[in-house]
Amino acid sequence: MCYRQGDGAIIEFDLEYYNKSVKIRHDGGHYYHKRSFKIISDNLTEKQENRLKEKIITINKKLADYGYEFIECDRTAQAIEQLNNYEFYENGDIC
Repeated sequence: MCYRQGDGAIIEFDLEYYNKSVKIRHDGGHYYHKRSFKIISDNLTEKQENRLKEKIITINKKLADYGYEFIECDRTAQAIEQLNNYEFYENGDIC
């Protein structure tokens, strides 16, 4: 498997957190990874913001991992399909 800078996943959403309005937006240019977001709220304390940031990073990591499961399944299925179209010698070389 090969990972590249910015090959993760993030989500953007609005929520009420500690009864305060909060917006989560992408903030990484053309890179998408678990930390490429910003929290927009004038009312959160630093502790609340840090706690929310860690929760969002965890969610983004799970999203990226979930996406990679589909990519790997698809690549594996494609490889098997391609290999089934070949005949092989006993030493493993393609006929």
